[in-house]
This record gives sequence, structure tokens and C-alpha cells, in this order.
Amino acid sequence: LTVGAQIFTFNTSYLKLTYNSDINFNLDFTMQFSIRITEFNNPIIIFNKSNDSLGIYDFKVKLNNLSTLQIFLNQNTTASISVSHTFNLNTWYKIEIIRKLGVLKVEIDDVDKGINSTLTINNNSVYDMYINADSTTSLISSQSKFFIDDFSITKHTFAFDPHTLTF
Repeated sequence: LTVGAQIFTFNTSYLKLTYNSDINFNLDFTMQFSIRITEFNNPIIIFNKSNDSLGIYDFKVKLNNLSTLQIFLNQNTTASISVSHTFNLNTWYKIEIIRKLGVLKVEIDDVDKGINSTLTINNNSVYDMYINADSTTSLISSQSKFFIDDFSITKHTFAFDPHTLTF
């Protein structure tokens, strides 16, 4: 799944990605995107696959402020991981959320942020996915302006690692 360059501004812009059973956040995947924040007034819901009105979070990525990226993981428990990083306005940042062999890692600008979570990501809902909105589109990241570019979700199969094989 790949989405081209998009600008999200104020409280009217969001992107809905219709439910796709091939995207399973409890298996190995990489979500990556670049973000540039030009104005920050309220938290930004970067990505959301959940039902916020019921408090069900399958997978949600939210920028709480200019120093904390939060990733919600578990349905009904709202377990989350906080990632500390200083986000300056008008600067591009490449964010990668990688799940490999049951371990979730986060990289910002190709620097490992030291997250090694083995928490389960529930993926048993059929909710649509959103960029810049909750599941009801009522909680659009109002009044923060930002750009997202090169957004992609890639499903992986790590059957072997050629760097560790002996020939």
C-alpha cells in the first residue's frame, strides 16, 4: 500500500484507506513516511486503524506534541509506546515503524530510537484506516499543518537473511 505526497491542513483534510485484510499489523511489516510540520497547535493523528468512539485501538500513530510520538497497539487496553524525539517545524523527518519477528522498532531519520516492544498488536477488526483522522473523522487533527510524503505499508516475510547465511 503506497500513498503519494499529500498535504494535510487544518480540520478538513484526511485520507481514508478502505479495510484491507492483507494488512495485518500483528505480522511483520514496515510503515514508513516522511513528515514536515509547518504549524503545530493540536496533536496530529498520523495513522489510525481503530474505532475511537468505542476505545478500540488496533494500531494508531499520533504526534502528541513536538517531542513525543505515541504508538497505540492493543485493542481495548490502549497499551502504547512513547517515542521521544525533538520535532522542529519546517523540517522533514523520515519515520519508520518496523515489526520484525514479533519485535516492534521505531527509527527516525534512520536512527534506532531504542524501542524493542514485543507487545501484541491486535488486528482482529475490520476498521478502515485513516491518515489525519480518527475513525469517525470527527477528531481530525485540527489546526496543525503538516505534509506527509512517501507513506507506505509493506508486508514482509523474513524467511532468511542473506547477511547471515554461509555460502
